[in-house]
Amino acid sequence: MASTNTATKRPSNDWAALSGELDRWSEPEQPATFWWRDDDVTQTSKALDRLLKLADGTPLTLAAIPMSASPTLAKRLADVRTITVMQHGYTHANHSPSGEKRAEFGRHRPVSEMVVEIARGAERLHEIFQNMATTTLVPPWNRIADEFVALLPDAGITALSGIGSHHSDCLLPQVNVHVDIIDWRGHRGFIGSSAIDRLVDNLSLRRSGELEPTKATGLLTHHLDHDEDCWKFIADLMALTEAHPSARWMSAPEVLAGR
Repeated sequence: MASTNTATKRPSNDWAALSGELDRWSEPEQPATFWWRDDDVTQTSKALDRLLKLADGTPLTLAAIPMSASPTLAKRLADVRTITVMQHGYTHANHSPSGEKRAEFGRHRPVSEMVVEIARGAERLHEIFQNMATTTLVPPWNRIADEFVALLPDAGITALSGIGSHHSDCLLPQVNVHVDIIDWRGHRGFIGSSAIDRLVDNLSLRRSGELEPTKATGLLTHHLDHDEDCWKFIADLMALTEAHPSARWMSAPEVLAGR
């Protein structure tokens, strides 16, 4: 859990629904678990500093783009013990034909070429971030060709992190996020109160058994694209979950290990 320095005040009444859902997670052996992934990380910035300050002890996974990641970033994170790094593609380049949804590892590229890129990206990420780096792949735009997934172990990848429900036909372990706080298809700012609704919905489905209870509810952020409402939402969420006895933030490796 984050320390009491995360936020200076409790969230507003808009958060009553989430607080009420957390109240229903009363069993000590099964807390309401969360995990947090922030995408498109490449270098140090004021926005990254703000993100780290808000996290302040809460486990945070940074999805870093291997060929754009700066060694300076690794130095900045070296003393932050609650950070893990996932591989966010290779160069985060779109290779889809015009008119199709963007993807770096879609069905229009030779699989052998994509395997080489993933392996090179993994090697560079581990050179830069050392023990912070994991062997989990975050496909850019959360898209990846089905036929490519089976070959990911050949490139050293042991798990996938996408968005939404887990894919039952995927043999690799998955640790997905569920709530993206940015309205990418609209004004590209904070999505508003639906962020709280989506958190509550995911937790409720887990609690009822419709979703796997042990699969932590995943928060997705993009620190370089946040407006002030995004930042306020994160601060309020940290404050509420810090204060609630049934809420627990987990690291991605913990979620994958089923802890």
